[in-house]
Amino acid sequence: MTSDELLDDVERTLRQALANVRMHLATQPVEVLRQRPHPNGWNALECLAHLNAYARDYLPPMLRAIHLAKARQWTSVSEVCYTNAGKRLLRRTAPERVFKSKRRYDFFAQSLEKETLKSFLIYTEQLLRVVQEARQVNLNRCRVVCPGCWLRRYPLGNLLEFFARHTERHVAQSMRAAGITISAAAAAEPST
Repeated sequence: MTSDELLDDVERTLRQALANVRMHLATQPVEVLRQRPHPNGWNALECLAHLNAYARDYLPPMLRAIHLAKARQWTSVSEVCYTNAGKRLLRRTAPERVFKSKRRYDFFAQSLEKETLKSFLIYTEQLLRVVQEARQVNLNRCRVVCPGCWLRRYPLGNLLEFFARHTERHVAQSMRAAGITISAAAAAEPST
């Protein structure tokens, strides 16, 4: 996959997630956003809080890595390479996979308000700006330090793809939790 194709796909996925949250979740009362699909399932706000925590942890290291790559003049390359760590990270976003989140990313049974939804919109807009900045650097050489584990570094391209898939997965989960279903055709429509 080329760098431009990857970044276009990431941007399209994030914009679709933003559109779904704005059109379908933002209009719902907080009681609907707090309802659980089953007793142990996350509600819509918990799904979005999970995504917010990831963005809060990873956005600053991504921006640092991009600025460092620009300073070192690591210009864009055509093909995206996948490291073993990047492949493992991407496998975690498969729809059929179920993982127990680390405590800092698990918001089960916490009292969350609609501000969680607003924070998601802000973080996703910031992530879209990171995607635009990433178009100028080498996605393979630009490495992002994993928060909480300074030994683990992910190539920026692998990490951005993870964020797109992870966001898509949990936005869909939050919509299901709120009882919102949209047709596949409506989900595929590009937002303006």
